[in-house]
Amino acid sequence: MRLNKNCLKIDKPNAIAMINGFQKDGKLIHQSIWLAVKDRPKPPEPPELLTFNRSRTQFSPSLSRIGKGLKAEENFAIPFKYIAKLDEQYFVRNEMTLWEEICSNGLFDIWDPEGPYKRFKNAKSDKKKFRIQLLRIYNIDYEFHKNEIEPANNRLDRLIQPSREANEGDAVIPDGDFFKLKDKLERSIVPYRFYPQIR
Repeated sequence: MRLNKNCLKIDKPNAIAMINGFQKDGKLIHQSIWLAVKDRPKPPEPPELLTFNRSRTQFSPSLSRIGKGLKAEENFAIPFKYIAKLDEQYFVRNEMTLWEEICSNGLFDIWDPEGPYKRFKNAKSDKKKFRIQLLRIYNIDYEFHKNEIEPANNRLDRLIQPSREANEGDAVIPDGDFFKLKDKLERSIVPYRFYPQIR
């Protein structure tokens, strides 16, 4: 399997919540949500290596109690051996009640609702492009070294040798749990979801 040259570079707390998960009510929960604001109508192919911002997340003031617990792990070195595949994306209206729901029901609990709300509100792109992306995270059988990844800019990392072959392993979230998570997300966003016209 060949990987995308571009990596999915995300905030460290998000990466930890996706890979290691977080504890809530005695259960280990893995996050699968990513917020997108720019025009990217088609899923990235092939899959993207998951990398993370090495600097402090710009949304730190909006981390929830659960998220602040993960923040204590920010020095933890996440191995570069996870890939992200886009399962589905949902165009939504940016309303505080949406975030109050999904930031408390096990879907996006590392954030206070204000965090994702401001992420969309302060974005300079067209609000009709705002969407929640549901990602599926998988292990691969090769761990990239940081010297194999170059930071193109603050928001983008690139693989120096994207042609390197890697085999896909297990999903971080097993199929049954992932489909339950997807169903919960789709039910939670019903009042806020819209379907953009395709030209």
